[in-house]
Amino acid sequence: MASRFLDRGYLVYIVDQTSVGRGTQNDLTGYPLRIGSTSNITEVGFTNPEAKNAYPQSQLHTEWPGTGVRGDPSFDAFESSFIPLASNNTRQELSMRASGCELLSLIGPSFLVAHSIGSIHPILLADECPTLVAGSVNLEPGNIPFQSYVGNATSSVGRTTARPFGLTVTNLNFSPPISNYTDLVTVTVGEDTPSKRSCILQATGGNNTVHTLPNVAKVPYVAFTGEASPHATYDHCVIDFLNQVGVKTDWIKMVDEGVTGNGHFGYLESNSYDYFKVVEKWIARQAKTLGRYDRR
Repeated sequence: MASRFLDRGYLVYIVDQTSVGRGTQNDLTGYPLRIGSTSNITEVGFTNPEAKNAYPQSQLHTEWPGTGVRGDPSFDAFESSFIPLASNNTRQELSMRASGCELLSLIGPSFLVAHSIGSIHPILLADECPTLVAGSVNLEPGNIPFQSYVGNATSSVGRTTARPFGLTVTNLNFSPPISNYTDLVTVTVGEDTPSKRSCILQATGGNNTVHTLPNVAKVPYVAFTGEASPHATYDHCVIDFLNQVGVKTDWIKMVDEGVTGNGHFGYLESNSYDYFKVVEKWIARQAKTLGRYDRR
């Protein structure tokens, strides 16, 4: 996707998370590493979800090049790209918050484009330096409030506790402020089905206080969801949580834009150019409202 933005005349910075990739380091005590994925997680969650059929939308998956299973050249090339990830999420979030805002202070206000679990970082930067974030662009945001679905033993139908502060593992600038995640009183909302998962949101009513995120609310936010991705079953939880904390959101379902059959990595699939055009359209429109779209 980065090369397509370059072709359109955008200035692009590709940023690795602190401690991994080109941001790697030797502090294994402070940043212990874990595996990035397994063949089973990759097949069930990303490249061949229709075989497992854990959620009904998986049967609409048509755009992965090749068979999507181990031994297929496209799958093996994709699988080989996974690298170890830091398991100290607290330390990584704090370092990304500081280094990300420092980078933006050097290059100026920018659109942040993130995929999956990388969507934690636009939230952190919007919270820390909102005037430097022109827009938060999230391809299938993986920071589902308070929980995780993909990547555990039962993949897209499982449920594990995650991100005690909602979208992050570290505290944000909530209003009213909180000192501990236990200050966020939560409730499970909705029936939990394979096609639409239940969500964990802040509890309302009675003596409960809904804590908002005024800094994050200053930054335009958009999420994109593929028709056949497991995210089609739970991205609404991210949107509902953000709306509850005062963030105005756009949620673009790719099928509504005529882009069909995509799984979690739609920007790598056979119709990736069509996928890109939908994403770029939102950025271009938002840039025009900011008076910054002068490439054409």
